[in-house]
Amino acid sequence: MACIAEKCVALRKFCIKGCPIMDVGIKALALGCPDLVKLKVKKCIAVTGVVRSGCLERLALCGSGAIGDVEMACIAEKCVALRKFCIKGCPIMDVGIKALALGCPDLVKLKVKKCIAVTGVVRSGCVNGGLWW
Repeated sequence: MACIAEKCVALRKFCIKGCPIMDVGIKALALGCPDLVKLKVKKCIAVTGVVRSGCLERLALCGSGAIGDVEMACIAEKCVALRKFCIKGCPIMDVGIKALALGCPDLVKLKVKKCIAVTGVVRSGCVNGGLWW
């Protein structure tokens, strides 16, 4: 991942699926590619979602048992420019969704799929001044 970040500094979109990468690789990508606006990570079980990119607008995290509410709060703190977020099959709860909604003021689309601990109360509510999902 560090090699990709070093050689592709103008990278704007990146999708990775089922690879044995870790947070350090994702961090290298985010730091080395300052124009990265879209990141999709699917079935990379060692990735916890700790992404530090202030310009990231779209993020999808799917199938990682390592992403929970603490990681959601970190994403909300570090990725304030997020406009679209998708999370699927991760052990998050209502508190993680609320942290993301409150920490990302530009969030306009939120997909939550197969996250069984997210309740219907949060799903049916209005979050962040008009965001529905």
